[in-house]
Amino acid sequence: MFGSLLGKMGVADPAAKSAPTGGYAAPKATPAPVDSGSSDWQVHLGPLSFGNKGVDLKPQLKVGVDSKNMNADFGLGDVRDGIRLSAKVEAKVDAKSEGRSVKQLHENIRCDTPGFGKALEVAKGALDAGGNGVASMACELGLDIKSLQKVLEGCHGCGRFYGTPMESEPATLNVKAALAVGASGHVCLGWENTSGFHMVGAGGQAAAAVSLGCNIFVGKHCTGTLVKIVLGIGNFDFEYVLPSDAELFRH
Repeated sequence: MFGSLLGKMGVADPAAKSAPTGGYAAPKATPAPVDSGSSDWQVHLGPLSFGNKGVDLKPQLKVGVDSKNMNADFGLGDVRDGIRLSAKVEAKVDAKSEGRSVKQLHENIRCDTPGFGKALEVAKGALDAGGNGVASMACELGLDIKSLQKVLEGCHGCGRFYGTPMESEPATLNVKAALAVGASGHVCLGWENTSGFHMVGAGGQAAAAVSLGCNIFVGKHCTGTLVKIVLGIGNFDFEYVLPSDAELFRH
């Protein structure tokens, strides 16, 4: 049933990429991890979660199982990460890439799952300079469009490229592909989640139809040094984490 979904996923050969504008070498794409036969897993019983990393109490009310390639969730998820109601089972796979800009992230990502190419084009359109997607995200972040565009291009607020000694951490893109049976809805209202991001947006059955063809979540890290964008496009989630200048949010 899930055979077509679980195709080969990986990343581009970094040797095939040329240096980006500005003379900085593109970082290596993150290779797909080798399956060593063990992976993280959790079982959820109401507020109790236990797995290979131990036992934890969370503000949630659900029953389910999370593992590397399969999820089954029924109920209300951890409210620190937004309000998520779900009743579904899904198979999933990931692909990852690194870069100094959103453009490089898109160039480096590789995924053979059917439908990925079309989803990638939608993601590119949502993040196009001057597009409605960028304008909407900038508004939610409290930034002007020009400032957010610099973040997407891998620049400081003052115009210097990332990759200088002052800023060495690359941007990352994690694409999650899932074939799900069931339904879910997710709303983020801006409070700090378990990763330190203040996310806003709506997805799944909780989201209204969006002309861009995707659901959008966006937020800044509590330090102001990272911006996170999540695009839900069909069976794919595109999760971008982009370095930013904390000064952009001090106004």
